[in-house]
Amino acid sequence: MSDQEDEGVAKRIVPATETKMRLEEKGKEPTGGANMDPVLKALEVALKKEWNAPALQDVPAAQRASTLKVTLGRDGQTLEVIMSKPSGSAVLDQSVINAGMRVKKISESLPSSFPKDRYTVEVTFHIE
Repeated sequence: MSDQEDEGVAKRIVPATETKMRLEEKGKEPTGGANMDPVLKALEVALKKEWNAPALQDVPAAQRASTLKVTLGRDGQTLEVIMSKPSGSAVLDQSVINAGMRVKKISESLPSSFPKDRYTVEVTFHIE
């Protein structure tokens, strides 16, 4: 008996959904020379932890990327989460919004050399 059949019943093996995330600095804000890499990494880790991506077969192929705009305060607190570019898939877009809303604060603060009180990043979520 093959691993795809169990007593004559065919089983469909569905590959696990692969998720990817790309963080982009919104509008290339002036950073005052501050190294924002630790902030970006902390945000990526927090969002990945909270994102429950939908199953691949539940999202049409042309609707597998969704972009969220996240604004962080100086202490790393999430101040605002906005869907900036919906995918067109309600299930993917809702999963992305939910992830953003669950991240209340990241593990890093904005660097003291960063010139503003808030930092906005666009995060694109992909499934494939």
